[in-house]
Amino acid sequence: MQYYLDTGQLVSVLPDWSRPPTALHILYPPNRHQSARLKVFTEWVMHTFGVRE
Repeated sequence: MQYYLDTGQLVSVLPDWSRPPTALHILYPPNRHQSARLKVFTEWVMHTFGVRE
């Protein structure tokens, strides 16, 4: 999205306003090993939504 803001294709309507952070949880059974798919998905979610450990 930053690309579109930088090129002027999108403009910020309310630049001084931002929505409050929202919690995001990924749940899986604790008695199982994380599969490769689950690890990749978890990393993608953390990267996409800017989650910090």
